[in-house]
Amino acid sequence: MPAPTMALGAPQLAVGPHQKPPEAKLLAIHPAHTQTQTTPQHQLQAQQQQQQQQAQQQQQQQQHQQQLQQLSAIKQEHYHIFVGDLSPEIETQTLKEAFAPFGDIS
Repeated sequence: MPAPTMALGAPQLAVGPHQKPPEAKLLAIHPAHTQTQTTPQHQLQAQQQQQQQQAQQQQQQQQHQQQLQQLSAIKQEHYHIFVGDLSPEIETQTLKEAFAPFGDIS
């Protein structure tokens, strides 16, 4: 089976199954042709986007800190109270009912 050929103007070049055409080799050698040119406007836009992202991250961090502070302020204080000189017949439910006016009993 003959090797595939490719017409490039006047002469024909034979390109094997594992060879790249000469144009692809040129682009592979010179990657600057495939990169987009960055203009000052593009650089400015990239800087602005980066600044916006940083500002958003800072705002999110501040909101997170505020939420943590609010949660810690809401957190109820928990006390252990020793009540002595009780009769052994007193049950837990009786104690909970007796101390219920002072807050939640766990």
